[in-house]
Amino acid sequence: MPEPKQPTAPGVSKYALGGKTQVISVSVVDEQAYVRLPRRRIVQAVRTALESAGLRRARMTVALIDDQRIRQLNRQFLQEDEPTDVLSFPMGRTGQGGLEGEIVVSAQRAAATAAQYGWKPEDELLLYIIHGALHLAGFDDTTAAKRQRMRRQEALCLERLGVRQPTLPAKPGRASRTPNSPEPAKEPKTRLRRRSRRSPGADG
Repeated sequence: MPEPKQPTAPGVSKYALGGKTQVISVSVVDEQAYVRLPRRRIVQAVRTALESAGLRRARMTVALIDDQRIRQLNRQFLQEDEPTDVLSFPMGRTGQGGLEGEIVVSAQRAAATAAQYGWKPEDELLLYIIHGALHLAGFDDTTAAKRQRMRRQEALCLERLGVRQPTLPAKPGRASRTPNSPEPAKEPKTRLRRRSRRSPGADG
């Protein structure tokens, strides 16, 4: 993936654990005008997701872009010519042994989708960021069991951020957003819950 532009604002969380200073740093690149999400919330979302997975050292970049740009990246890295919610790019390990990666989310998709599920675009976008971070931390959604585990973890992270997922009855062709709902027979294939968004051949 091409190097992102110089981050407009970094976020760093430092704290003591077991006598050592643990660091999770998050850089934010905002290149869209669809959703106004404070950078501190983006940093909190990434940190919450990684910490919930037991990670204490990481260097992450989060890019907020539009459907056109994420479609280009989706086509370039996954050979899928369509926009999507979130792409995760594992970048290996930092010099201190921490996790390094990039999360790219479509704010345009969040703005267009949020009302369908009964909550704010900001919360939908937080879900995308958490989902991408959990993928980088090792979570997967390629089977029903793994998908349920990931949904529960997403709900836990959102709750820690003070966000409760709305529960809506499923309509034909669409799943309920309840974390523990049974897997539907069909779901629009661009929904993030159905797809593992990471670059081909990447570790993790």
